[in-house]
Amino acid sequence: MEWARTVEDVLARRTRALLLDARASMEIAPRVAELMAGELGRDQAWQQAQVNHYCELAEGIFRTESFRGEVIEQRMGLLQRQNAIGK
Repeated sequence: MEWARTVEDVLARRTRALLLDARASMEIAPRVAELMAGELGRDQAWQQAQVNHYCELAEGIFRTESFRGEVIEQRMGLLQRQNAIGK
C-alpha cells in the first residue's frame, strides 16, 4: 500500500480539499502537517516547509478561482448588455 508522504498529497489528492475549498484547506494544513510529522517521525522544520509549500500551491489555485469568477462575471455582464440592446 502506498502511504501519503506530503501535506499536498493528503489535501490535494487524497481528500481533494484543495479543489473543494482552497482557502479552508490552507487553514487546516498546519494541523495536517503536525499529524503527519508524528506518524512519519518528522521535525518542526519539515512541518513548516510542508505548510509553506502547500500554501503557495493553494494560493495559486485560489487566485485562479478568483480570476475565473471575474471572467464569468464579465461575460455575464456582456450577455446582459447584448440582450438589452437586442430587445
